[in-house]
Amino acid sequence: MNKLIGYTEIETSDGKLPLKIGSYTLEHVCDSYGIGLAEIGTLFVTKEIDLNGQKVSYETPKDIIKFLSLVIHHGVNYVAGINGTTQYPLEKAYEWIDEIGLSSQKSIDIIAAFMASIRNGGTPVKIGTDPKTVKKKAANVAAVA
Repeated sequence: MNKLIGYTEIETSDGKLPLKIGSYTLEHVCDSYGIGLAEIGTLFVTKEIDLNGQKVSYETPKDIIKFLSLVIHHGVNYVAGINGTTQYPLEKAYEWIDEIGLSSQKSIDIIAAFMASIRNGGTPVKIGTDPKTVKKKAANVAAVA
């Protein structure tokens, strides 16, 4: 498993849990909503904020709690399946969100990784000082807050 592409970890009462956001997670999130991959855009809404006097548009999940729970659940279970370890029920993902915080940086990073997996086809996204990236990250922070 390539730990550079769509890979992250969350710290929970169940320990440090690795998760991977890739084609498996995309497919299973779509299945959970009863949609095909071509309809994935229906899960998001475009919002606009004023960021230092500049209008910035960003996409955010319509139902943030359900969406984040599904991404975490399928991402964790993908890695667990590869490693031959415990598969977790969806309810655990809701508990983990309570633990890490719905508007925490980790939650924002998970949503951003999901969006990157859709847009970049598995190409790692480098977050740094590029003004476009900084604006996107700021918009993602505002989306969850």
